Amino acid sequence: MNFEAEFIDNVRFIRRAYYAITNQSRVKKKLVKVQEKLPDCFPLAIVNFSIDYELFWGNAFDHGTSMSEEKRIHQASIARSNSFSFYALLEEVKMNCTWSVVGKLMDPDKAPSLELQFSPPWSDINWYQKPDADITTYEAYEFIKLLATSPYLEILSHGFAHIDYADLSVTKQMASEDLKIAKELLHEFASTEKAFFYPCNKVKYEEVAYALGYRVTRGSDNHWHISKNELIKTPIGFWISPAMLSLNDAKRLVDIGIKNKSFIHPWMHLIELNMKADDLERFYRPLFLYIQAQEKAGNLEIITFGNIEKRISNMNDN
Repeated sequence: MNFEAEFIDNVRFIRRAYYAITNQSRVKKKLVKVQEKLPDCFPLAIVNFSIDYELFWGNAFDHGTSMSEEKRIHQASIARSNSFSFYALLEEVKMNCTWSVVGKLMDPDKAPSLELQFSPPWSDINWYQKPDADITTYEAYEFIKLLATSPYLEILSHGFAHIDYADLSVTKQMASEDLKIAKELLHEFASTEKAFFYPCNKVKYEEVAYALGYRVTRGSDNHWHISKNELIKTPIGFWISPAMLSLNDAKRLVDIGIKNKSFIHPWMHLIELNMKADDLERFYRPLFLYIQAQEKAGNLEIITFGNIEKRISNMNDN
């Protein structure tokens, strides 16, 4: 192990120890998220690992105000530089993964009409303007095309410009326009047009999403919400990061999910991947191989959101 990776390990150990002392263990909070029983159409625990792919168009809310352009570009640059390496690992180990993609990456110059643009009172930026200094969306369109060629990866909508649908400034018309533009831009590459992830996991205007053909989303709490003629909401799952969770703790979450026959749904952004700490080889690869081994042993099923929607819809129809 090189000095830099060892230093990062030490920092992460101290951070985890701090959370264990102050919060009675970070893992304990996540264990609650793998305890909800599955609907009857799933005989085994199910696993979906997902990436929220946003780059510069991610959440810009920063302690009550808008995040600086420089910080957004910096974070997006890290995520962009990690994209191909993470994709390569998924392809190598043949791991199924859901990528929820922001439509703005397909066309960074596109924007809704002025009256339907997201412009919250806490922000002093133009949410839709791509700065001249930003290179993070370079080749993003081509990268999404690459994702679409993989038999292991699912692509679905994460909205157009990653607006917070639950923000008080967002109207039903604004939400509808954001969803419509994203659907149009992602139509060619989406693996399923029935699944959508809300930005920031803030669920609102569900009837708008349903009217546009969406049938399933990642929810905002730990429960399943299933009703006929309404948007299916899965449990929210849990954010995963090697900085906050050890490999053994991640495996423990999988084991508890198997025991409870629940939905094991780790999700992340590529900003959480630290190449200097060798996260791919020391965390993600062994975690993916462990999940796959559990599937081979008949303990769980790795599943797409498209398949979740089909199974629940069929159950509701019967």
